[in-house]
Amino acid sequence: MNNSQIYAAITEKIIANLETAGSWMKLLQIPSPVSMNGHYYRGINRLVLSSDPYKSRVYGTFQQIRSNGGQVRKGEKSTIVVFWKNSIDNLSHLRQAN
Repeated sequence: MNNSQIYAAITEKIIANLETAGSWMKLLQIPSPVSMNGHYYRGINRLVLSSDPYKSRVYGTFQQIRSNGGQVRKGEKSTIVVFWKNSIDNLSHLRQAN
């Protein structure tokens, strides 16, 4: 998938979740999804994962699941999440210029 396809897929998923829930506030009342390493998903990922049909709110990569003794069933589908990271280091060159 290229970036525009990923953006479109995420947008469609959020719109579908909002239409199902009726309000973005209802999406936030669902327990926060968490990764296998204990990181709580926030922001856009919380909106994307909020209405997944799974009973468990714990998500992991294929490798994380395997390394913890689990397995992914044949035919299972992945869920898109967005990786983002705050980076103050990227702004250091701007501060030096001033």
